[in-house]
Amino acid sequence: MGSQRQTRPRPRDFRSVQSIRDQNLLHSLHQPSTRSWQQRMAYLGSIVRSDFDGREIARLTLGPDYTKLEPFQKQIFQELLTQYTAASFTRHFNNGKAAKRIAGVQSLSPTTAAVLTRLQTEGGKRHTLDYVLMRDPNHSWQIVNVVADGVSDLSLKRDKYAAEFAKGGFPRLVTKMRAEITHLAG
Repeated sequence: MGSQRQTRPRPRDFRSVQSIRDQNLLHSLHQPSTRSWQQRMAYLGSIVRSDFDGREIARLTLGPDYTKLEPFQKQIFQELLTQYTAASFTRHFNNGKAAKRIAGVQSLSPTTAAVLTRLQTEGGKRHTLDYVLMRDPNHSWQIVNVVADGVSDLSLKRDKYAAEFAKGGFPRLVTKMRAEITHLAG
């Protein structure tokens, strides 16, 4: 009886938050000719660090194996996930001109919501780019998954990286991730 009733998030709770995030992302993607790959990676990396819940993404990616990592390994893994996410955005949305709009918000639970967005590139190609956000104990919302054109980034990471960890532990995982980041920069 004494428990607090959790309320579901309201759509307006996310529109302003996601609008700022979209502006940061689009600002970075609109400048490929004036910024080097490293500059765009650094800029997007700062956005990922501030808007994504790196610890939760790392935990969900490795599942039970995450608890086997030492604290310094968790930090390295989280940083590599940040670099991979930034590299992936930079590589796949590289034409410099895109229009993005929020198509809707879905409340999934009192602590989870999805912000549905649509992206159209200069060539007219349309993409869905949906963000799954979780509310942390401080009541701030952080991205834990991006679903691009129906494909969950978190699921892809979990499939790849949990398998690498199972095959060869942390050293093999780090080697695989660094190779993928380098390939994306290609």
